[in-house]
Amino acid sequence: MYSQTSPVDDFSKFSKQDIPLKGDDTDFDEGIARTPARQSAATAFLYGNCVYVNFACPVNDVKIAIIDKSTGKYIYAENHNQPDIIIDINTKNKGEYQIMINSIYFFLWGEFSIDQ
Repeated sequence: MYSQTSPVDDFSKFSKQDIPLKGDDTDFDEGIARTPARQSAATAFLYGNCVYVNFACPVNDVKIAIIDKSTGKYIYAENHNQPDIIIDINTKNKGEYQIMINSIYFFLWGEFSIDQ
């Protein structure tokens, strides 16, 4: 079991923002990914400037990268071998970001905003 304490003491001022993930062949309809087989591999959401990534089943050697869309620079890129991942991006600036989740079995990506 993997767990990590929250970097923020009071989450009451934050709301959960789902990050719709899609593959290259995913249909998008009003912000909802419509390819269930690929979508079910992983889910991601933003909560209090932390990105949470959960996998439907154990995945070995998955790379997760987060890119600042305004600069094109990676703000996070690491390989993981655990079922659930918490990425603290609390120190990053407001803006638009892209997340990429890549394993030998799938490639998913999504976009999200940090407003605080």
